[in-house]
Amino acid sequence: PYEAVSNLHIQGPNTVFESPHSKMSTIIEMAWAFSTVLGILLFLVEICILCWVKFYNFESHLAAWVATGLLIPIFFIFIAFAAHFYLKLVGHKSEVYEHNIKELQLLKDQLDDTGDNMDAQNQNIV
Repeated sequence: PYEAVSNLHIQGPNTVFESPHSKMSTIIEMAWAFSTVLGILLFLVEICILCWVKFYNFESHLAAWVATGLLIPIFFIFIAFAAHFYLKLVGHKSEVYEHNIKELQLLKDQLDDTGDNMDAQNQNIV
């Protein structure tokens, strides 16, 4: 989100937090699913239909059934791959967020320690 607001001419203190990337992440993920996953699945269905159209004139329709039989496992393998890829993507995203939260906690603890040390120094001076 920080790259999206780095080129704005008028920046306020909350500009980074108003980035549309954060607010629209669900819509972006749905768009990815519909455009990529659903598009490829529909393409595989189209290939199956084209095989039936192409091989329908043969006597036994065996070629059309074989093409369909080959595409069904490919269909399920692609669904499994897409699910695996999405789970890896979500896992990586959660690891990055967890790392950022730990880093912020460490910075908070350092600032708290620095504030406590400053309070102790100020009491010694008075």
